[in-house]
Amino acid sequence: TGMRSRNFLKLFRDFGLEDKKLNTTFMDLAFTKARNAQVGRSPAATGAPSTKINADQFLVAVEICAREKGVDAAVLHAKIGDVEQQGPKVKATVAKPNRFYDDKSLYTAVARNEAADGMDRRDSLGGTGRRPSLGGAGKAVAAASPARKLSRG
Repeated sequence: TGMRSRNFLKLFRDFGLEDKKLNTTFMDLAFTKARNAQVGRSPAATGAPSTKINADQFLVAVEICAREKGVDAAVLHAKIGDVEQQGPKVKATVAKPNRFYDDKSLYTAVARNEAADGMDRRDSLGGTGRRPSLGGAGKAVAAASPARKLSRG
């Protein structure tokens, strides 16, 4: 587990820590410097470089950002760890009211009945995804029907 660069940038934006000195470019560079730091990783670990930083590297990145902002790292730690502002801020659109969906009096007769009993008439299989069982009658019907032979020519 760890934190990717986009999550690091979003964290700083959500807490209002981004300004002219501490812009997106600098925060991305600070993330890269902290990711390349050998903090919290074993020196023997080799292989492809990770795109994530661990908790110790996160603290290094916050210190680099605090140095650029001209404040003590404890100030940024306090703002990031503020209990009242925990969690990501979601900036999503809210759907406008739609009269054809919200106004039940505009429903057609079929849609009104489906909404009343909660069953979709288009799903003749009852939502199971299986064909209804014919019991023993299916074999008799299949035996009674004439078989067609297709000739290829």
